[in-house]
Amino acid sequence: MERAIKRQAVAEWRDLQILSAAALINLAGVHARAAFAERLVDDALREALFNPTEWATGQIDAILRQALRLEIKAFWKGAAEDLALIDPSLVPIGEALKREDGLILPNDDEPEQEVEQEALLETDAVVPAESAQPKGLGWISRFGGRVATGATGLATTATAAVNTASPDGLKLTTRLRSAAGQRIDGAWMGQGAEPEAVLAQMIALIDEAAYSARTGLS
Repeated sequence: MERAIKRQAVAEWRDLQILSAAALINLAGVHARAAFAERLVDDALREALFNPTEWATGQIDAILRQALRLEIKAFWKGAAEDLALIDPSLVPIGEALKREDGLILPNDDEPEQEVEQEALLETDAVVPAESAQPKGLGWISRFGGRVATGATGLATTATAAVNTASPDGLKLTTRLRSAAGQRIDGAWMGQGAEPEAVLAQMIALIDEAAYSARTGLS
């Protein structure tokens, strides 16, 4: 009877952890959207102009990695402690959940872009306006005089396009917000049924731990 009660407790533990994981990722996503919106300033948008989806993906992944890395670690610590309360024999299973290599975050091998972005913006603030070059257009200089005239026109167009108050700027920011939202929903929340989505990975680890715990209590 006691083991049956403990197996039921494990089932309840599983359900609670899944709900908690979903709440954690969802809340982080809400805050990430707000943080992402704050980055949609003219200088940053120049970088996004030529590949909005890639830029938005990199930014939102960096924001969420920084926001969630310690939170997820604390989540697994709490889950392991709760599991151990059911039965001391389950401690090894809980400890396995805390392995740092158990969960792969999107683009985790990329540098933390938000730090780099802040540094770039701070640098721009002290550079005289006449010497500042729009970000994202540095590749133009490699073509030398062959495209000097075209580069001037492109830079003018880019500057207009990234003006957040202009119609083109509004279109770009709308597209970036949409791309960021899709990235959160797909790669982090797993609404597109992506097997490697962060929430999907967490649920799989919880399910595996619950199965091992119930088996050990049989």
